[in-house]
Amino acid sequence: MLPKRCQAEFTLINRWINHDYIQKYQEDMKKVKQKIIYGQKVYLRLPHHGELAFIEELWSDPASMKEVGGPINKTKEQYESWFKRMVTPGSDTDLYFIIFNMQDIPIGEVSFHGLKQDKMTAAQNIKIQAKHRKKGYAKDALITFLDFCFNKIGLNKMMDEIAIKNTVAQEFFTKSGFKHFQKKSKDYWVELTRDEFNLKYQGFKKQTRKLPDKNT
Repeated sequence: MLPKRCQAEFTLINRWINHDYIQKYQEDMKKVKQKIIYGQKVYLRLPHHGELAFIEELWSDPASMKEVGGPINKTKEQYESWFKRMVTPGSDTDLYFIIFNMQDIPIGEVSFHGLKQDKMTAAQNIKIQAKHRKKGYAKDALITFLDFCFNKIGLNKMMDEIAIKNTVAQEFFTKSGFKHFQKKSKDYWVELTRDEFNLKYQGFKKQTRKLPDKNT
């Protein structure tokens, strides 16, 4: 069982963390819908319901999904079920953001799932739409997301399981500070701890700004 303070900080994954105290659930949800996690080239935000169209476009795009097993096609009901689990009302083990560039164009996604609350470890996912790649978006989105997860939520370790043939992703993660552990998986398993992240990116800073509510 986690101490109350740790539980409180994690409960705010789908709300908004405000130092060491928790505001009421509905108030926090209003705040998280009005704020973003701001990087240098991108910002991250919880998706509105109307942005399911972008997620469907991303997942069904062969070029964007080639390295991760190919396009994913879901029914409307399956997308609705996914949205409820990952976004609203969400769950205590999963977190999902859409990645936007500074022109407010959705360009990808970043998330974690399967958080183990006893160890505060999770498996992550990041994906940039094929037409927006090679612009530095992925690295900035990854650092921004990890800074939030490690230093605001309090995760201890982030992991990813990469396909053996996906050498581009393998190189990306190892250059970003992740360590490869050959024996942990038949695929290419990488891990990064909070201490390792903060040592490598100690100069990294993030900002937040308010966004107007959108009716979707």
